Amino acid sequence: MDSFDEDDLYRALDWLQANQERIERALAPKLEPGAAFLYDVTSSYFEGQCNELAAHGYNRDGKRYKKQVVAGLLTDAQGEPLSIQLYPGNTTDPQSFQPTVEKLKVRFGAKEIVLVGDRGMIKKMGKAAVEHEGRRLILRCNPATRERDRQRRLSQYQRIEQRLAAGNERLAKKPRAKVETLRKQAQGWIDHYGFSAWLTINVSGRVVSWTKDEAVAVELALLDGCYVLETDVPVAAADTRTVHTRHMNLIEVERDFRTMKTGLLEIRPIFLRKAERTEGHALVTMLALKLVRALDRRVAPLGLTVEDAVARLNGVRLVGLGERQLALWRLPDSYAAAQQEILAALPALPAPKLSLKIPVKHRLTQPRRGRVSPLK
Repeated sequence: MDSFDEDDLYRALDWLQANQERIERALAPKLEPGAAFLYDVTSSYFEGQCNELAAHGYNRDGKRYKKQVVAGLLTDAQGEPLSIQLYPGNTTDPQSFQPTVEKLKVRFGAKEIVLVGDRGMIKKMGKAAVEHEGRRLILRCNPATRERDRQRRLSQYQRIEQRLAAGNERLAKKPRAKVETLRKQAQGWIDHYGFSAWLTINVSGRVVSWTKDEAVAVELALLDGCYVLETDVPVAAADTRTVHTRHMNLIEVERDFRTMKTGLLEIRPIFLRKAERTEGHALVTMLALKLVRALDRRVAPLGLTVEDAVARLNGVRLVGLGERQLALWRLPDSYAAAQQEILAALPALPAPKLSLKIPVKHRLTQPRRGRVSPLK
């Protein structure tokens, strides 16, 4: 290439943002009535202070003092990305939900949709956009989560028990230490862990202890690992198992976010300033995510990860034809076994001749009669 700098990248981002709706609509599969969609949000932080979308908000990246942008990812029921939308960093989850419903209705022409999101997102405003009939409450229990909840509660109980023992030892050794101070601390520990329903603080002389209501503790433990799914989808459209499966599919969206924010794609940190270019940057990441998912589907049966496949494909090199100044190239005719295994799993491509020289480029786009252009 004769020249290439950041202005070329900026122009590409401008074009992508201006054509985002058309691109997403063209790549979206045909939507059937009653189709299910998944929606979740995340945030990405900025380096700098001047981005037009940057604002302080609930930071999921743990960057407490950095401004951020909120990203909403819409996928189909299998987690295949359909659309990504950016919002100012102080946008709450429910505020991003309503535009997503409108996008499904207008841009994608979806009807009788089922939209799956978490409890913090689909609040009153979101429900008003999709709810037409009553609601169903579905109780689920995960045995693994139940055991984890029990172990966590036991660990927390032992932790405050050790703190209380240390506090009583301090009261015994230091006559000027205040009993009321330890009592308030113990009550704070119990409240912090949510144990106030079955632990009661007692003070006897200079000793602070608690009374444990075993019956209440056993009753509360019955809810370990349990959670409730709320839906307005009628049983005829989705039975209990289907509703639960769609809820569990949200894990796919969370995995997509992890792929977009770290590893191969790295949507963060963001160094852009203009809102339109930041939106173009997000679209690039979503399109790359679609490529990653497509590659994963093809190489997973080979026992390989996407990282493995990319590492092997990095060994593919163009072969120069003729003098260097001709800038005429083509792909090789054969590859090493490791590379061939990946290429065999991908769509078959011809070996194109590539050149930046005007005469050769013209011949590639307008081949001689009877010859097929290698660009097709």
